[in-house]
Amino acid sequence: MALRVSARAMSYHVPMGCLPLPIFLLLGCGIGWFAGEKTGAVYGAGIGLVVGLVLTFFLFRAMRRGNR
Repeated sequence: MALRVSARAMSYHVPMGCLPLPIFLLLGCGIGWFAGEKTGAVYGAGIGLVVGLVLTFFLFRAMRRGNR
């Protein structure tokens, strides 16, 4: 007995979820550290967190529109 898998089931992709948050947080922290030591790292992490939140919002919105 052969297992049948439809083309629709094969095209399913798992969304990346909240991945932009830690990526941009760490990236902002690293850039801030090189720009201004400890204070720059704090500001860079904050800016990276905000950018990650905004990109996560747009990612979720695009995924919801794609499921319609």
